[in-house]
Amino acid sequence: MYLGWLLVVAGEALLFQSLPLVKYFLGTFAFFILFYEEPSLAEKFGESYEQYRKSVRRWIPRLKPYQPLNH
Repeated sequence: MYLGWLLVVAGEALLFQSLPLVKYFLGTFAFFILFYEEPSLAEKFGESYEQYRKSVRRWIPRLKPYQPLNH
């Protein structure tokens, strides 16, 4: 449901070419990831999610393939 809502806001921002809607979308998206999604994944998956977070960047994709920390 939240993903659908984010897509609607992103679509409206593109459709209306509205900078305030783009800012609203980016802020809401970042807030959701940082304060809802990540804590819920940490609670659900525990230590394996923490290892994943240490190995994978949050916002900028890496150019080299993912290498787990514990080989």
